[in-house]
Amino acid sequence: MHKVKIPFLAAVMVTAALLTSTLAAAQQPDGYIAGEKWRMKMSMSMEGFSMPAMTSEVCTPLDKGADEPSVPVDGNCQVSNYKRSGNTESFRMVCGGPNPMEGTMEITRDGPDQYRGKMIAKSKDGEMTMHYEGTRLPGSCDAAEVTRAANKAIAQQEAQIAKAQAEICKNARQSVVFGAGAFSGTNPQCTNAADKQAFCTAARSYDGFGQLLYTDQEYARLGSEQRLATSAAAACGFDAVAHRSQLCSGAQGAGQWGFLARNCSELADVLASRECAGRAFTGADSVAPEFRDFCSAYALGSNAPPPGIDTAGGVGPAGQPAGSVDPQDGEGSQSVSEKAKESVKESLNKLRGILRR
Repeated sequence: MHKVKIPFLAAVMVTAALLTSTLAAAQQPDGYIAGEKWRMKMSMSMEGFSMPAMTSEVCTPLDKGADEPSVPVDGNCQVSNYKRSGNTESFRMVCGGPNPMEGTMEITRDGPDQYRGKMIAKSKDGEMTMHYEGTRLPGSCDAAEVTRAANKAIAQQEAQIAKAQAEICKNARQSVVFGAGAFSGTNPQCTNAADKQAFCTAARSYDGFGQLLYTDQEYARLGSEQRLATSAAAACGFDAVAHRSQLCSGAQGAGQWGFLARNCSELADVLASRECAGRAFTGADSVAPEFRDFCSAYALGSNAPPPGIDTAGGVGPAGQPAGSVDPQDGEGSQSVSEKAKESVKESLNKLRGILRR
């Protein structure tokens, strides 16, 4: 009788075990990958910009091969040149997808439940350095589920970045001073063709090009070598010097008296001597009506801000907040706006001297 019971009980136990295993497998989602939990702490720096350390939990597969890195990588990434020396691993990583990059990673295990490392990666945005450390957590996890959640978070973050980027480029499109930096260079921040076309159209205009020239003048006054007019011209495919000459030639016919007075000194001096010198704004010997705007602009001089430049608030010269002082300026507490006002007064005094001749 016992010979009958033992095999029967064993069969029942085996059947129960198989049933339990089958039920557990049925409860696991499609694509389930058995994994282990790790807490990762990561910090990043990129070309002078750094982010505070971020902590997150990840799930790594349990069935990694002997020559696979200990740290999980994105599905778009390929790992090569894997090496191990003592408790340190290193490998090269090349990632495709919408944000391609390549770099090297180094990982040092301080024990079965702890590691630390560094990654140096290069992308179209520049070189990035990441420092990270990991600690194993108790319990198991679905490695595929964590990856799906991570991909979703990445997609949301990229959408937010894209939205912020679009807003930046919209503002750059509306301001030639900001746009000169956003649309120029080997890797411009803004690449939308419609935005760039709108910026370039504005940069070629009297008002837009005049704002760039004025900002460059303020850069020079503050000791900076940056020239926005040259950068904008290079981005838009025209020569800044030739364009300035062209605008000066047509300024009188276009009635662009402010541009002529501020940016075309040779032509402006001749015209002022002929139409403004020795004349008043009222009386029999007054300035001709068609030249009054020019004489007024000439009186203000080249230091007067053109339309679109607000030195009392908003964006000041040299891309700084209005009224700010460059530490290399050497003028103590005197602000740029105050210096501009003094220059205007000086120009007015000079014109008064001409008018009295």
